Amino acid sequence: MASNCATMLSKIKIPLPDMLNAVLDLDSSALIIDQIKNLIKICRSKEEMDLLRNSAGGDKEMLGKFEEIFGELMKVPRIEPKLRMFAFKVDYASRVRDLRIWLNTIIAATKEIMGSVKLLRIMQTISTLEILGGSNAECVLTSLVRLSDNVDLMHDFYKLVGEKMPELLDFGNDLVHLEAASKIELNAVAENMQQLYDIEREVDDEFIASENDGANFVGFRNMLYDFLGRIDADAQLLNILYSEAVSYIITFG
Repeated sequence: MASNCATMLSKIKIPLPDMLNAVLDLDSSALIIDQIKNLIKICRSKEEMDLLRNSAGGDKEMLGKFEEIFGELMKVPRIEPKLRMFAFKVDYASRVRDLRIWLNTIIAATKEIMGSVKLLRIMQTISTLEILGGSNAECVLTSLVRLSDNVDLMHDFYKLVGEKMPELLDFGNDLVHLEAASKIELNAVAENMQQLYDIEREVDDEFIASENDGANFVGFRNMLYDFLGRIDADAQLLNILYSEAVSYIITFG
């Protein structure tokens, strides 16, 4: 246990007071996230810290490092939640950006499918030829997939379209977001949305808990309040996008 802790401590390359100041300022530009993760790992209960001290034996250098680190950490009320707030903020922007890209891609792809005149004509042709049967919006994607699985039907279909309706052969140009959307799993999007809600709840809990931390931590609480407002605004927008994406997907069954 002591050796593991010593390894983690060795990875902290800047003075701990400077690191803690950056954490309390929620200054994500000042630190590397791995350093914060290492601090979170060694933020233990008093009993665990005592166990670590004992496991160091007579190694005065290691004991000195433990005492220095733990002493600084214990100056900050609820240090582990505060470190977690910082860790959230570091990757928060990319997390929200990814969600917006995924949802907007799904929405764009479904709008393209619904608005493509060429795709509609192709589906009408499929229905007319009674290749698959049915031409309503719910079976558009399924029909195309089933058609592509049958080499003979696909050959006959493209021959017909190529000879009679060559202007439809580039219908894929109407569906520029379809390939990207096909790689997005809605369940994964929902899981990431839930993680965002969990983060918001945890930030709110720390904001409430920090009310009595004292004058030295007023700045941290104010920044946490701003962060909470940002999360809330982003969550509302993402909820709108998610609902829109789901409603379009339901259209296709």
